[in-house]
Amino acid sequence: MINPTLYALKTEIEQIKLNGLCKPRMAILYPTYKCNQSCSYCFFKSNESGHAMDYDGIKNIIDQLADYGVQSIEYCGGGEPLMFPGIEEIFEYAASKGLRQGLLTNGVLFSDGIAHAFLKHGTYVRFSLDSVNDEMYKKLRGVDDCAIVKMNIENAVMHKQKYDYLCQISIKVGMHKDATLEEIQAIFDFAYGKRIYSIQLKNLWDKNGNYYNVTHSRADIFRLINSWGIRFVKKIGTKKKMRERCWINPVQLTIDAYGDVFLCCYYQGREDSHKIGNMFKEKLSDIWGGEKHKSQINKTKIYECMKHDCRFMRYMDQARHQIKMGEWNFV
Repeated sequence: MINPTLYALKTEIEQIKLNGLCKPRMAILYPTYKCNQSCSYCFFKSNESGHAMDYDGIKNIIDQLADYGVQSIEYCGGGEPLMFPGIEEIFEYAASKGLRQGLLTNGVLFSDGIAHAFLKHGTYVRFSLDSVNDEMYKKLRGVDDCAIVKMNIENAVMHKQKYDYLCQISIKVGMHKDATLEEIQAIFDFAYGKRIYSIQLKNLWDKNGNYYNVTHSRADIFRLINSWGIRFVKKIGTKKKMRERCWINPVQLTIDAYGDVFLCCYYQGREDSHKIGNMFKEKLSDIWGGEKHKSQINKTKIYECMKHDCRFMRYMDQARHQIKMGEWNFV
């Protein structure tokens, strides 16, 4: 089954196949490296600078993105995006520029004010919730915030219903080595009871890019999922074998809290070969499609990409199939 997102990217994929590049459709934006949790599996724990963009800096980036034709922003990152001071005003500002907005958050700071500010303008918000068990949550995330996060998710759903907001509210579950089917079932129970739009399951990984092996098979997990017979569960596959160097990364760009621009959001451990510029020092219009950008694309290594559970790898694989079968005949 072809992912609907792939069809949304068809125009960009056509431009890439014909011209080698396209304008980015989405920007992944890290407003800050500050975080209020200490997850045992986090890639960014080594970055303890706590650096954040300044208010005018992030507005300047939003201006450049909108002017360049980028359609959407996803706030996430090496920190917790809601720790950025004045983030509510940033949501409002980006909306005034016509940008669609998504948010990935641990949910601790998703207060009533944040809920109203984001759900009013946002397309989706995805809460990270690796466990609904207080003890396991604290073991994984280093803080005793499970009850707060569950309450904030419930309040977000209430705000959505009360004000008839269209924003999709979802949960991402990190599959850890101690996860049991009973624990996964408990998360489904919580999500179903709160009318969550979707769930993503994804294996957690260590700092070396190795995925934790769970104590049960994917088949067992999917059997449990399918037994529900409901649509809100989104299945996330494991890493796929990559057949060719990545060519689909121009559909998006990633900007970190220092303003550095990377080929994609899977740049961890290969920053030097994935950085293409800095939006506090250069204009995006000069960075994108420049010699360094093209050079970095050509230097990506298949074996490095395969360390990541990259969604764009799956899109590329499906696009290749569509082209091969003659469904897409623009080349």
